[in-house]
Amino acid sequence: MQPESSKQIKVAQPRSDKKTPAKPAKTCELRGDEKGSVTGTECRGFKFKGKTYEVTVWNRFVLSLCQVLTSEDKRKLLAIARTLDQRFSTDPATFPKRAFPVKILDSNLYMNKSLHAKEQKSIDLQLLCEFGYEPKDIVFLFARK
Repeated sequence: MQPESSKQIKVAQPRSDKKTPAKPAKTCELRGDEKGSVTGTECRGFKFKGKTYEVTVWNRFVLSLCQVLTSEDKRKLLAIARTLDQRFSTDPATFPKRAFPVKILDSNLYMNKSLHAKEQKSIDLQLLCEFGYEPKDIVFLFARK
């Protein structure tokens, strides 16, 4: 029999269940006037008027653009928003039950945040046109999943 000090004890190694982090997906660009879908993609932001705005989720995209446009002309945004009922309101209680109203900074306007990416892209282009911009003036930044 071997003395206790000479016995080899097998030490359990910690199991590594961590997956190797995936490489970040390449950021793609889609100009507003180009055909293409952003459905099923990961939002990265947008380029507008020479600046890049970081937005990480699609349901904050319209909100971010509205905040940029509010700094340009708050009254105009309010007038346009009134024509887009179910999407914008000055009274969050007027939204449907499943809506998620979010206040647009520096305004008394609320936006329905529970919109699909395709619908948000459509609203973005509508807002830009109403402000006198063309669809080519915005670039959507996203990554394919």
